[in-house]
Amino acid sequence: QLACPLDLGCHSVSQVRRLFIKFFKDCHVPGDCFCGCKGQADICKRIEKLAIQFVDGIRERIGSLTTAELQGHFMSHRDQPEEAIATLPAFISQMREKDL
Repeated sequence: QLACPLDLGCHSVSQVRRLFIKFFKDCHVPGDCFCGCKGQADICKRIEKLAIQFVDGIRERIGSLTTAELQGHFMSHRDQPEEAIATLPAFISQMREKDL
């Protein structure tokens, strides 16, 4: 029995976007979100925009990252989606070193 499941990576842009949104969807206070959604939208507009920024920042590596690697990055910034984006260069560099 394997200790961890096999993860082949090969994510699409839309899969990574959805993963980001799912992970950070609660990073605003319903009724008091500064994006203007007032907690009424299924997906906060701010989180949607940040998900697009995240995907744009990681596009070059999207097919080679595993779900576990992405989730690990998200967990490192669990309540700070902006920080998850700001630290992408270091994360990408770390993943490149791992591949060597």
